[in-house]
Amino acid sequence: MSSTYRILCLSHDPALVLETPDWNRPTPAEEAIRAGITGHEHCDLMIGRYSYPLVELGCPRSADRPDSLRPNVLHCYHGSTTWTTKEWLLLLTAAHQSPDPAMRDAIKAGSHHCLPWERLRRLRDELGITLTPPADPAQLTNHEPCSCGQTTPLITADKAGLHWHEAPRQPGTGPVQVRAREVRGEGADHA
Repeated sequence: MSSTYRILCLSHDPALVLETPDWNRPTPAEEAIRAGITGHEHCDLMIGRYSYPLVELGCPRSADRPDSLRPNVLHCYHGSTTWTTKEWLLLLTAAHQSPDPAMRDAIKAGSHHCLPWERLRRLRDELGITLTPPADPAQLTNHEPCSCGQTTPLITADKAGLHWHEAPRQPGTGPVQVRAREVRGEGADHA
């Protein structure tokens, strides 16, 4: 069975399959990402291998990724495209959503730097699944007003109260992150 390789933009929610040529090998897709794709120069791009539906996902080599995505979006470093089967993506997504603390510990102990919850969540349409919120509150995407006053979705947070929200989007643009530091009783200052 032949496969088609297409580029996915995970800076969109849900991820978009870009209008690029359909390639029969992964190399042209890797080269297109390396050269830069107009309108997606600063986006989180991955390669999908399709035998319709998606059967495998490739995370391009680190040197081909925009520095602006580190460290908040990308946590992986590798010298060539790393491939993950759809079955593993589904298992990892299920583990992220599990209420079992042992499952969450297994995720944290594993080597899944290419596939944090936010990336998996954005792939839901390509994976053909409906998501439930993850059991780990640090991974929740919050649509309610935050204690810092922001109402845009929460991207990530750390134990020190430093967290990121998506900035309001202008038509035709991708997400922009706004950093916020929580100050108890005083709201927050935004950078």
